[in-house]
Amino acid sequence: MLRKRNWYTTNPHMGSTWNYMSVHARGPVRFTSEQELVEIMKRLSLHFENGNKESVTVYDNLPDEYTEKMIKAIVGIEIEVTELDNVCKISQNRDVVSFENIIRELKKQEGDALKIAEIMEARKSSIFQV
Repeated sequence: MLRKRNWYTTNPHMGSTWNYMSVHARGPVRFTSEQELVEIMKRLSLHFENGNKESVTVYDNLPDEYTEKMIKAIVGIEIEVTELDNVCKISQNRDVVSFENIIRELKKQEGDALKIAEIMEARKSSIFQV
């Protein structure tokens, strides 16, 4: 979520920044076989069709010529996670007034901006001890 300069109260000349959270997983990678990939695609398509086995987009209901062509363009991987790193950059380096203003401005937006605003509100007391 890009922050606009006028969202900050202490220094209006401060450059805009992004608020974000990310997780990085590390570990050995194994490429799946084509059969494993087909099974993964079956489970995923059924999951995203909310279990509706009659949906035309469930893997088993797709034409064979389509799935045979598309499966060649997909690479399945399995990662044995040995390490997780995370970053949470949510304007915790700002003053409390700017922090609250950023939350207010994010709430005027949609999608991920609203989620970031919720997280900022939830963590505000631990950041500023208010």
